[in-house]
Amino acid sequence: MSTIESWFCRSTPWEAATGRWVLPWALQGVRSRGRVLEIGGGGGAMAAQILTRSSGDVEVTVTDFDPVMVAAAAAERLQGFGSRAHARVADATALPFGDGAFDMVVSFIMLHPRRRLGTGPVRGRAGARARRDAGRLRPAR
Repeated sequence: MSTIESWFCRSTPWEAATGRWVLPWALQGVRSRGRVLEIGGGGGAMAAQILTRSSGDVEVTVTDFDPVMVAAAAAERLQGFGSRAHARVADATALPFGDGAFDMVVSFIMLHPRRRLGTGPVRGRAGARARRDAGRLRPAR
């Protein structure tokens, strides 16, 4: 991630845009439920919006390959959600979670080609493996 992209993804305008346009467009009316895994969540803007819009029984784990972004997510955006929010450094091609650990897996504006992340099907398999059978995998570019 470039320095400019990293700064923008942690900015107040981006957080406002995620809540107003990006999240509603990406989820298309699907309600978050149970344990949610966000792959490539950067600074945690989408995770914070999911938690803000959800009932108290929704728990979000945001992952990203960049430790700086994960630290920003934990310290800046997710801290106020207590035990409902988790941030973890993780490679999207080798997620460190057991099979069926999540009810819903989401990825927003992250599954575009990047040399470090491998191929699309590999990412899709990793997300599908982490969600429960009845769960949903919601990638949005």
